[in-house]
Order: sequence, then structure tokens, then C-alpha cells
Amino acid sequence: MGLSESVRSWLVNHGIIWDSPTVRSNAHLPEYFVLGISLCLFAGWKKALCAGFLIGIIDEMIKIPLPTRHFDLIDLFKDFIGVALGVLIVVILRKITNKQ
Repeated sequence: MGLSESVRSWLVNHGIIWDSPTVRSNAHLPEYFVLGISLCLFAGWKKALCAGFLIGIIDEMIKIPLPTRHFDLIDLFKDFIGVALGVLIVVILRKITNKQ
């Protein structure tokens, strides 16, 4: 048994399944946090916020035709909060490093 199968087996045995709704739902914030940092580094904070929000909307809209998924405003909120926190971190770090 390989490492990934061992980890997956341990997760299943402890009630954590990779594809569970809880894991998917809680993954929104850290995923979009990284997206916010990336967008801000390459596009500036205003464009990063707009692009992150649009990506979140598109991500939720893709779920509409899927029978086991749905458009979720709470997930969209988590997406935007993640992007906003990522952007905020970059802006704060830029201000700190520019003062020194």
C-alpha cells in the first residue's frame, strides 16, 4: 500500500472523507486565500478583489446543472472572504516592507 492510499485509509477510518461535503465546503476559504494572494501579486488589489469575486461566482454557477451540487451563497461568501484576506495580507506586507 502506497503513502497516498495509507493516508486515505486513515482518513476514511477516522470519518474524514476527501470528497465529503464538509471537506469541500471548508476548503473554500484557504483555496481562495491563496488565489487572493496570487491575484494581488500579479494584478493589484482592486483587480484581485474583482477577479476573485467573479471566479467565485463562476465556480458556484458551474454547480447549478450538477444533480448533487447547488449554488451556495455561503460558499460564495467564503470565497470572497478568502480572496479578501489574501489581498489584505499582501497589501499589509507591502506597506511594511516599503517603510523599511
